[in-house]
Amino acid sequence: LSEGSYAIGAIQVRQYDAAGNVGVVQQNSGAVTIDTTNPTVTSIGISDTALSIGEAATVTITFSEAVTGLEIADFTADNASLSNLSTATDYSDGTQSYTLTLTPDASIEDTTNVVTLAPGAVLDAASNANAGSATTGNYTVDTSAPSAPSFALANDTGTDGDDISSDGTVNVSGIEAGATWEYSVDGSANWSAGSGTTFALSEGSYAIGAIQ
Repeated sequence: LSEGSYAIGAIQVRQYDAAGNVGVVQQNSGAVTIDTTNPTVTSIGISDTALSIGEAATVTITFSEAVTGLEIADFTADNASLSNLSTATDYSDGTQSYTLTLTPDASIEDTTNVVTLAPGAVLDAASNANAGSATTGNYTVDTSAPSAPSFALANDTGTDGDDISSDGTVNVSGIEAGATWEYSVDGSANWSAGSGTTFALSEGSYAIGAIQ
């Protein structure tokens, strides 16, 4: 039979004996469906493609038809873990989707990462498996906290090392490329956005730990 659906009575079989007599016709008593088409992934995407500390994203995968057997173990995720596989959502066009939570690993800086579904992971109603793998677009992972910057008076105009100066300019070093930074002069009660590699202290005395 070719691929397709066959109604009750559509498939019939009969035989003739050697004398040419025809026997009773036998027919299918129930509808028959022949499905030789493998299910495919029509889309697989990520809600957030730039993951940092404390963030997670949702992976959504959609199949061309209803499938069974999908498990978290059928996926691989670079520098991340997957969890919370949802139940299936069925759509009127016959497609079906699932979601998972993607959580980046700690202390990672990597700009090239994907989530991949393995071939043979799911089956349709006729036990046809997905023939090939499916891969998301790229996502970046940056879960490595920046190191603490350093700072010092630009000019210690008093006795060297006494931190008494007529110049309130403070030099800041150790800022990562592309990073933003802030400074506080009241022990972190308030923060101001830094610019360039310096900030200025107003005249006055600053206790230990006041400047951050």
